[in-house]
Amino acid sequence: MPIAEKIKEVPATFPHVAVPAGQKGSSQRRSWEAGTNRSQNTHSYLARAYASDGDSLRFQRAIDTAQTLISRLKQNSGHDENHIFYSLSSVLAELSYGYPEIGEPRKTLDMQKDITKQIKADHNTRLYAWIPLDWARAYLMLNEIEASANAGRELLHRAVDAQAPHILTRAEEHLITLEEAGYTDREEVQQFRHEVNQTKGE
Repeated sequence: MPIAEKIKEVPATFPHVAVPAGQKGSSQRRSWEAGTNRSQNTHSYLARAYASDGDSLRFQRAIDTAQTLISRLKQNSGHDENHIFYSLSSVLAELSYGYPEIGEPRKTLDMQKDITKQIKADHNTRLYAWIPLDWARAYLMLNEIEASANAGRELLHRAVDAQAPHILTRAEEHLITLEEAGYTDREEVQQFRHEVNQTKGE
């Protein structure tokens, strides 16, 4: 079963965030949703922090909690920033980022199709631009250099389309990582360098 579908089926097991009877549609309901959003956001940040620290157990626990909370929120098809930030794709993004951090890069690559599908469903343009960085990192950890360079090039292309200089910087940083690791002789890395220089007008 796709990861996104598993998350949608997570049961609601957090009684402390349950909405009292008779309050649906009321201001209390909206307050509950805002509180649940904040709680999910907190657990997403915790997941990233635990992953960066290499703590796989706490990382997975934080992800599980975030998944359960997001399953309780009504998913809508709007394009507002709050919806995008608290969408299912954002939770999946923490998994995608975290797996390489805890030494499991293959899992990030295994979920490519699922997260790409969810990004499109959520209209999450910000994550669409960023997500190839996770793939580039994961491929590099697996010593799949050509694939890593190609993912880096895709990151570069999406950064250009999004007119996002901070993403362009991260794409170039990944290229430098490949070059400093001794892969300047690889055709894909050379093409990556050519495209970066072209983007910078060099």
